[in-house]
This record gives sequence, C-alpha cells and structure tokens, in this order.
Amino acid sequence: MASLLASFGRLAVLVSAAWSIAVFAQPACSVASEAKLDTITGRFSIGRSTLALTLPHILYRSDPSVVYMQVSGGDFPKELFLDSNGEKVRIQDGAELHLFPKGKNSLTFSERLTFSISDTGGKSLCEWVTNVRTSRSDPPLIPEGFGPGSDLSHQTRRPRWTIKTQGFRNAGDPILLQVGGNLARETGEFSIDGLPATVLARNACQVILEDPHPAAGMRVIESRGYSMAIPVIVLEMKLLGSTSRGPTSIEFNLLGRDRIDLPALSDRHLTLTNFDAGRLQIVCAKPWHGLDSTFIRLHGNDDRLTASCRVKLLKPGPISIDARLTETGSQGGIWP
Repeated sequence: MASLLASFGRLAVLVSAAWSIAVFAQPACSVASEAKLDTITGRFSIGRSTLALTLPHILYRSDPSVVYMQVSGGDFPKELFLDSNGEKVRIQDGAELHLFPKGKNSLTFSERLTFSISDTGGKSLCEWVTNVRTSRSDPPLIPEGFGPGSDLSHQTRRPRWTIKTQGFRNAGDPILLQVGGNLARETGEFSIDGLPATVLARNACQVILEDPHPAAGMRVIESRGYSMAIPVIVLEMKLLGSTSRGPTSIEFNLLGRDRIDLPALSDRHLTLTNFDAGRLQIVCAKPWHGLDSTFIRLHGNDDRLTASCRVKLLKPGPISIDARLTETGSQGGIWP
C-alpha cells in the first residue's frame, strides 16, 4: 500500500509539473512603437518573430481602411491572432486587417485604435494602444491619381509675392501619399523607381508605401499610368553621450540634397518634432505655436548639411523624435 501511495504521489507531482510548464510556456510578447512625422509603426515581438503595423496619425472613418501585416524573423504560431475593433485575423505576412469593419461600432474621435495579439481562447498576450485617432470629418474627395501636396510642396500666393515651401522626405521612412480613384482601391499597385513597392496601409484617400530601395534623390512613384516625383534625402541622427538623464545634444547630418534637381530656396531649416515630451525636452529652440515642434538652422553645403540641438533627457529609455528638411522662399517681393 505504501508503495502504491508513493507511485500516486510521484504521478501527481509529474502532472502538476507538466501543467505548470503548459501554463508558463505561453510565449512572451512585447510591443514597441516608432513615430514619424506622417506615420507611426507598432512592432510586436515574440521570440525572433516580429509583426509590424504602420498607420497614419489620423484615420478617416471609411471602409476599406486596411493595414497589412509585415512579419519578419520567422512565422508566428498558428494559434495566435491579431485583434482590433472586433476584427480578428490570423497573423501572416501580408494579411490584411480592416480597421472599421462593417457591422462594428465606429470609433469616436476621442477613442484610440488598439491592437492586441491573442490566442485561440481569446487571451490577450500583449496590446498596442496607438496615438492614432479618427477624424471627425469625412475623407477629402481626391480626383483620380496622386493628391496635391504629396510631394510636400506648397505655394501661398498674394498680389505682390508668392511664398514657396518644399519639404524633403527621409530615406527609409514609410511614405504617406494622398491618392484618389483607383489608386485608393485595394487593387492599386505602386512602384518606386521601377521597383514594386509594398503597400503598408490604405484607406479612401491615403496610402502608405515601403520603399524597396531607400536612397536620396528624386524618387519616381507610379501607379495605373499616374506618376509623381518626391525629393528624398538621407537623415542621420545621433544622441551624444551615454547619459540617461540630464542635458545633452542631438547631432543631425543630412546627405543627398545635391542629388535633387530642385532650386535651393533662400531659407533652409530642420523641422524637429518631439513625440514624447515626458521623456525628452527640446532646449535649443522654442516650440512652434505651443506644439512639440521647433525649427533649427542648418549649416554646410548641399552634399552635407549639419545641425545640432541641445536637449534634456527627463527619464531613461529610447527617445521619440523626428526631423524633416524644409526650404522656404519668396518671389516677386519681400517677406510680408
């Protein structure tokens, strides 16, 4: 009898140990985000596998509004799903998730999109609460083709003068464009300098592309017989020192302006945007109109422009800051 009881005891221990392993074998899931001036990307990581989602900062409540999964480092387990706003899709590279599925409650402007990875039982392993908001207004009506301003150029006309502004995209960043007609539909395909470009997200008036070969220059985007050229430079950003708190500086190098066949305008500066004011404070210049953006001057020539900005680190961790080269000039008179 004692031997039998001992055998049952060992069996109970083995069953308990196996149950504990099953419980704690749930894969660890982590989330990180990266904000740019036009877009924000969330990355879910489980082991060596990563799922990336890229969205514009503001979405329009329209369908189709679709984000496409970008999976790298290996496939996710088949029992895991991506869930948002009641829509649940198995995690696979290129799989689409409708952000405002029909029959579901639409998000209000104050509500933020939330994405989570869950298992077959509906248990959430981790979630990403985005800073993406939905617009109160309807999407703008853009005619067939590429929308105005997608090349980041703008003109303000007055009776005696015209102000011209030209922005430059950073190589490797997701490319947000305004599009209309067939270009906005799910069948619309795009190329950059003749190479197929991956569509990261799209809705009724916007599309986000991944550059297949990031480089400086006038990059030509084509789709369905329409084309447009966008100026792209290489931005290098370096946080000086290894301090986790206190004053320090960020250095910027801008390369490739000399590869862009656009006339240089008289005023040239770097637009600096801080997406996490609780972690970093910009000291080198005052915020523009109370926003977390500021302008800093550039030095050097077209082949290499430089800038530096003093900042204060408020707490440890990665900083969330982005910069864009902008040129402004006037014709036909002096500045008002």
